[in-house]
Amino acid sequence: MNAGRHLPLLAVCTLFALVTLSCGRESESSAASVSSSSDANAVIVPVVSVSRSNLQSNLVLTGDFLPYQEIDVMAKEAGYIKSIRVDIGDHVRVGELLAELQIPEMQNDSGQQPVRRLRRLILRVQRAI
Repeated sequence: MNAGRHLPLLAVCTLFALVTLSCGRESESSAASVSSSSDANAVIVPVVSVSRSNLQSNLVLTGDFLPYQEIDVMAKEAGYIKSIRVDIGDHVRVGELLAELQIPEMQNDSGQQPVRRLRRLILRVQRAI
C-alpha cells in the first residue's frame, strides 16, 4: 500500500527528468548547421548611437489667403464716395456704416425731395380709395 501512494510522485519525477534531458542536449553537428544557416539569412541593419538634444524643426511654406466669404457691395444711389470707414480685412457687423456717399443732385433738390415724396404718397392713397 505504501508503494501505491508513491507511484504518482515517481511518475512525475520520471517525466520531469525525461523532459529536462531531451531539451538540454544538442549534437554538435546540428548546432553548426543552425549557425551557418542563420549567417546566410542574417539581415544587416544600420546602427546609430543615441544622443540627447532638443527637438525642433522649422518649416517655411508659401501660400495664398482666401476669404471665408466675399460679397459685392453696391449703393442704392449713384454718387461720389465722401468717406470710407472700414478697411480691407476689417470685421463688420450687419447695419454698420461702411462709407458715406455724396450726391450733388440730391443736395440741390434737398428742399423739394420731401415735398415730392409726400405728393406721391397722397396720390397712392387717393388711388387706393
